[in-house]
Amino acid sequence: MPYRVYDLEIAFTGRVLGGIPGKEEVLKGHLMRQCQKHFGGDEDKAAEEAKATLENIDEELATHVNVFRRNPDGVLCLAGYQVKAMIREAGSMLGMTKARKGRASFRQTLQHGFFVQPKLMELLSGGTPIRTPDGKQEDTGTIVDKAGARSIITANEYVEEATCAFRVLVVDNGAIKDEEMKELFGLARNIGLGSKRARDAGTFEITSYQVADPVPVDDGF
Repeated sequence: MPYRVYDLEIAFTGRVLGGIPGKEEVLKGHLMRQCQKHFGGDEDKAAEEAKATLENIDEELATHVNVFRRNPDGVLCLAGYQVKAMIREAGSMLGMTKARKGRASFRQTLQHGFFVQPKLMELLSGGTPIRTPDGKQEDTGTIVDKAGARSIITANEYVEEATCAFRVLVVDNGAIKDEEMKELFGLARNIGLGSKRARDAGTFEITSYQVADPVPVDDGF
């Protein structure tokens, strides 16, 4: 059974925000809450991912602001699994997460047969990798704890009008057809990618969308 392959290039229409907590212990908890499907409740794996994520982030900056991931070259990045989360939301809105007679499960395929390459997707400006954010965005919010409701200020690194390229591989089991994948990304561009999507951050235009030749699942063995 082959993978269906899709190559995309996107251009953000405004700000895209980083949303990774800068402190290792906070990030570990964040990963445990948000990424159970990736770590299966394994605390050691979450801790390892937290340490690796923060390895290339300035310690002083990280204590004050939610940040972008950095790759070993110091380039600001988004994570591949953020694309999966975006597509999951789009699929839910389009009714694809419901059981469909004679079709493989969209949910199961997305969780176990949907892959994004590279895992760390570099943010670019004019084709040049971005290593320094344009600034930090501060927003107010409200949290409720034992002491009651209180206002908080959150800060996130951001870049303006960046571009990004990635490849999606999906097991060709009939769960997501070519025309459905295009529809998913058509909606996803307005859902957004990255942090603070509820505040309209991370929306983008698709500048290139190519359906590539299928790849065998055992390619490279």
